This record gives sequence, structure tokens and C-alpha cells, in this order.
Amino acid sequence: MAAKDAPPVELAPRTTSYEFFGPPGALFVTLTVPAITYGLFFACSETNGCTPSISTIPDQIVAAVSSPEWWASLWDTQAALMYLAWYAFTVVAWFVLPGDWVQGTTLRTGGKQSYKLNAFATFLLALGLTSGTIYRFGPSAFTLFYDKWVGFVTASVLMATVQAVYCYAFSFHKGKLLAAGGNSGNFIYDFFIGRELNPSIGSFDIKSFNELRPGLILWVLVNISMACEQAVRRGGITQITDSMWLVLAFQGWYVADGLFSESALFTTMDITTDGFGFMLAIGDLSWVPFVYSLQARYLVFKQVELGPVWTAVIFLANATGYFIFRDSNGEKNDFRNGSNPKNLKFFTTASGSKLLTSGWWGRSRHPNYFGDLLMAFAWSLPTGFNTPITYFYVSYFAVLLIHRQRRDEAHCQKKYGKDWDTYKKLESLNFRANLARLVSPLRRVRPRVPFFQLAAHRIPTLWSLYRGLLKEAPTDEIKWRVKALFRENQHLTGTGATTHNLLKGYKYLDAFKKANAGDKHQQAVMERYSRALGSKSDRAYWFYLARKEHAWQARLANRPIMTGGFLRPSFANGPLPRLKPQPIHITGMIRKRRAARQRRMETLADLQEHIQDLNFEAKLEAGAAELAGMKGQVEPVFAEHMGDWMEPIKQQQEAIKETFPRDQRRRDAQYPKEMFDAIMAARREKIANKTRERERERRGEILRRTVLRLRKGPPAHVLATLTPEQRRMDRVVRNVSEVGYVAKIKTKLGFKLRDPTAWKAEIGAPEDKERLDRMARKVLNESERRAIKASKQERDTSVHHET
Repeated sequence: MAAKDAPPVELAPRTTSYEFFGPPGALFVTLTVPAITYGLFFACSETNGCTPSISTIPDQIVAAVSSPEWWASLWDTQAALMYLAWYAFTVVAWFVLPGDWVQGTTLRTGGKQSYKLNAFATFLLALGLTSGTIYRFGPSAFTLFYDKWVGFVTASVLMATVQAVYCYAFSFHKGKLLAAGGNSGNFIYDFFIGRELNPSIGSFDIKSFNELRPGLILWVLVNISMACEQAVRRGGITQITDSMWLVLAFQGWYVADGLFSESALFTTMDITTDGFGFMLAIGDLSWVPFVYSLQARYLVFKQVELGPVWTAVIFLANATGYFIFRDSNGEKNDFRNGSNPKNLKFFTTASGSKLLTSGWWGRSRHPNYFGDLLMAFAWSLPTGFNTPITYFYVSYFAVLLIHRQRRDEAHCQKKYGKDWDTYKKLESLNFRANLARLVSPLRRVRPRVPFFQLAAHRIPTLWSLYRGLLKEAPTDEIKWRVKALFRENQHLTGTGATTHNLLKGYKYLDAFKKANAGDKHQQAVMERYSRALGSKSDRAYWFYLARKEHAWQARLANRPIMTGGFLRPSFANGPLPRLKPQPIHITGMIRKRRAARQRRMETLADLQEHIQDLNFEAKLEAGAAELAGMKGQVEPVFAEHMGDWMEPIKQQQEAIKETFPRDQRRRDAQYPKEMFDAIMAARREKIANKTRERERERRGEILRRTVLRLRKGPPAHVLATLTPEQRRMDRVVRNVSEVGYVAKIKTKLGFKLRDPTAWKAEIGAPEDKERLDRMARKVLNESERRAIKASKQERDTSVHHET
């Protein structure tokens, strides 16, 4: 029954989101990765000393790509055959060498992919054959990678392209399990990401094979070839520089450790999530062996001698990174395999998965990335600081790890949902707690209590020093200064500042006593000091008054004023007048009440869902017992105790429902008569003010309202439909004038004027002479009235100044 109801496995889920900015980004990376691999060789070579001229690079690129000879120089038949023989050697070693078979993670189909563990054995075999060749024929017999570098790069790029095309083409066969991120339907993107999750030929898994064997082991062999080239140039293996030995040791150990821990690869996203396309193929076969070995190739022609001190420092940096990388990965792998030897804390998600919250993974979300990056930096340090190109690997690796971290975040967010947000909060708290434990012993401890509140200071400072200074102060100005200084410094908590100010206070007290005892010099000093303080206290007093007045004016300008409008009652507020500006406490009250009501409604919905879930569980329990033929034999958990389950839910529902009548009463409340009368009075006052402003405008005064109206235009959607002529007319009619051209335009547009015929008077017809004279008399009378008003104001001002 369960098997019939199980949903069918989706072998080819459609990709719903892009990475690398979609097909354009995939095409860009597809073209630039091989170009960068070649570019690092030509930009950091023996001919330019790894310091190319930036200004000549564009010209050199154009000259190279336009030359058929340059393109032909990229191919080396002998190098291609050597690379093909190397790849064949690794394939044969996979088949021939013994190794355990392990199961990978569970696939979407419910099955598991099988993998053969013999990468480390292949590595040892390759090292043995290489060492035998060097021992038998000398270092010069193994300099082939340095001599034929470009040819090997071309062969690896060709091999990666062939494999990517093969895997893409065969992914369309029926029954193939496709990667969730590589089935978008776009050829460029799917070819780059990889459509098939686990392309294989029989039991030979192509993806896991390429991840470890051909490229990773070749990386070490390339480094050994670089060391042989340096040995040939310096006169023997014993003359190889310490910097070259460090690079060989660091990168060789890293590769050996990865191959030895081959089983850890099968839980990474490259194996469990990504398909095998051009991205993994070019990275495994070309990028790893021929870009990661940049430091060793640089040290062939730029031989750096570090000395014992720098060698020890760089070794310590690499060892630290390796310890973090290996120990954090060990914690993760042990925990995934079901063991917890360190008794680490963890967080259990709703799906039953467990996420570490202590140890390395409690301190950082990706501690292994940090260790990896620290090792990468240590690998570049032996090259010195003469060129930034040898630090390309560190920069690239940082970008790669940031991209991986974001992919991991998106994957975990999709997999765990809200549990991932909870986990991130726990992780952040753990990180801050660990950081506080590390930093707190280094932090200087300062008292948090002001010194004047300490019992040891109150009696000697307040009763002896402060009272003594006030008692011995020669003048009132000096007393004012003593009080001000104590007010300024009463909150001091630092030992140094407190001691300094207390010593200064006792010095002042001695000076005051000497002046009061008759010391002429101290008396003269106190007199000068008192005069200076007098002017200072006066300035301080006037500044205080100015600040106080300014604050009062600001409060006055921003005081809430009734606008004559009504703030209608709602669930969040009762009847209120509309104020401008609306007080912030009223806005906050309404906002809080709305949010609280929303939370109550959501809680009610959740409680109702809980009740439905309980009823469903009771029915399911009864149905399962009846189906199993055990009805009445098993005591029901839900049906028999439904009241106990429902009681706390109903109590919480009742408590919430009791708040709704209060909200209803608030919404239905009536305006009190006093408030209603005050609002209506404010409305009448507003209308009267607007009327007075309009009358003043008609008399010719330019008010703030006038300027704002002239600046204001029609709404944007209306303005867009107006012709230039209509826009000009709109600007004209916004003027307050009702005569002349303005009145003519207003009449044309249908405005209602006080005197519709006044504008005709300006035409100058004889029959309008009386009207013009009457208007002229009005203007003269208004001008005379204003002149009388101005002279009166001037007279009142002069009388005030004389007073």
C-alpha cells in the first residue's frame, strides 16, 4: 500500500535557478578558464621575469591571436601523446590496483553509487616510478613538463572538452539520473554545469575518478619536474632552494592527505549535487595541475633563498592552516558517520538532521575553508613579494570559497528551511561567546561605577574637597567654576582621569587657602582668574539663555496644531483630532496596537490549526487501530484524552477573544462634545486664516502660500498630457492677479473672477475711463495706507531703542 502511494522518483528535475549569472556567465567562464591558464604562463615566464608591462599587454594579445604561428605553437604532438599515456596509466591503475569499494550518499532514487578507493595507491605508484626515473637517469630526465608546458596545457584542455561533450551527449539516454542544477534546457549552461549526476562506464565513475587521480597527482609530478629543472640549473638536487622544498612539501602533503582521505570526497557537493560538465572537467584536468603549480614554476627562474627564520615562519603558517583544515573536516566526517568522540553539541532539525553547534563548526560556519585559505597563502609566501602574479592562486581561491559558501548557504536554506535560520542565530551567538572568551582576558578592566558613588570617595571628595573648595573660594565667580567642574567630572570612571582631577582639586584648595591667609601673589592670581571667570560665566549664561530660547522656538514651531480634521476611530485608536505634526507617541501607539492585533489574529489561526491537527490525529489513530484489527485493545492517546489536549488551547483562545470587544468599543466610540467643539473651532479658524491669506494675496502681497502655488505644477500624469501652450497657460493662471493678460487667460479657462469685466479696462477705451480712475484711486489709497503703517512701525522701533 505504501509503495503504491509513494511519489515516483524524478530522474530529470528541471533546473529552476541559475548560477554563475546564467548562460552568459557560463559561456564567459568556459572561454576564460583556458585563456587564464595560458595567460598565466605567458604573463609569468622566464622571458619577462613574471613582471609583464601592463601597457603592452593588449598589443601583445592582439598580435598573438592574429598570428597563425602562435596558434600552431600551442600544439605539441609529443606532449599530447605523453598526456594521453598519463591518463591511460591512471585508468589502468584504477582497474588493476586493489582497493575497497564504499557506498556514497543516498541518491534521489534511493540507491547509492559505489566507489573504488585506490587513489592513494595510484599516487604511491606514480611517485615510485618518478623517483626511480630521477634516481636512475638524473634530474634532467624529468624536466619534460617545464620544457613542454604549453603542449601539456593544450592536451589537458582538449581532454576536458572531449569528456564534457561525451558526458553531455550521453546524458540524454533514457534512465539517466540528472543533476538538479544542470537541466535548464539551455545548451551552454547545461554543458558547463553538467547534466548527468554520476556519468559512468560500467562501474567506472568518471566524475570521482577525475576529481582525484589525473589532475591532482599530476600537480605533484609537475612540481617535481620544476624542482628537477631548478636542480639542473643549480648543479644538483642538493642545491635546490629552501623555497622550492617548502612548495614541494606543502602541496605534496596536501595532495597526499586528500588522496589518503579519499572517502571524504563522496560527501562533498561536487559529488552529491553537481553534475559532471565542462566546469569540473576543465578544473580537474587543466586548472589544478597547471595553475596550482605556478609557484613551483616561478621558483625555477626566480630562485628565492628564504633562510631558517622565514622558512620556520612559513612552515608554521601552513601547519596552522593544515591543522584547522584537517581537524574541522575530521569533526564533520566523524559526526556524519555517526560517531561523536569529542562529545560535540548539535542542533536537531525538523527533518531529523543534526547540525554541529560546538567545536570548529560552532566557531565558524566553514572552518575548513579558512584553513584551506591559510594554506594557500603559505604556498605563495616562498615566492616572496616581487610580483603579485604568484599570489593569483590565493585570490582565486578566496573567490572560489566565497562562491562555494554561498552555494552551501542556498542549499542548506532550501533543505532545512526555518531550521537553518535558527541554526545561524545559534551559530552567531556561539561565535560571539567564543570571541568574548578569547578577548576578555586581553581587555583592560575599567570600573563601571562613577567615582563619586564609591564609598571610599564620598567622604573625602564631597565633604572634604568639594565643601572645602566652596568654603575657601575667594569670589562667587570661582565658586561657580568649582561647581561647574564637579558637574562635568562627576561621571568619571577611569582611574587615571579621576586621580588627575582630584590632585588638581587639592592644588586649587591649597591656592585658595594661601590667598585667604594673605599671600599677595595668590590674591593677585585669584583676582585675575575671577575677572576672567566673570566674563566667561556671563557668556555661558547668555549662551544658556540663547539655547533655551532656541529650544523653545523649535518646540513652538513643531508643536502639534489642530488641523480641523478628524482621526477616525479604529481598532487601534479611539476618536482623536487630526494634528499636524502628529505626535510620535500617538503614531507609536497606533502602530503597536495594530501589530499586537495582527499577532493575536495569527495566534488564533495557529491555535485553530492545532485543534484541526488534534482531531486529525485522533481520527488517524482510530483508523490505524481498526485497520490493524486492534480496536479496543490499545489505549488511544488522543481520542481518550482530547479534553486534556484541548484545554490549554481553548484557554488561550478565550484570553485572545476577550481583547476583541475592547477593540470594538474603541472603534465604535463617539467624539466627546468638548473635543468635537474644539475640532470645529480649529476648522473655522483654519478657514478664516485661509480667507485672510487670500485677501492679502489679492491686495498684492506675496506670501509663502503664493510662492508655493506658483512653484507647484499639475500632477505628473496630467503634466505628461499637456501641450507646451497648455503648460504655459497653467503657469499664468497660478498668479493671483485678476486683471490684464492673467485675467483674460483665467476667463478663457473658465475661472470665476470677482469682477469679470475688470480686465477689459486695461484696453483703454473711453467708456472705461471712470473705471480706470476708480482703480487708480484704490491703488493710491492702498499705497498711502501702507506708507502710514511703515512710518508708525519705524517710530515705535526708535522709541523702543531709546528706552
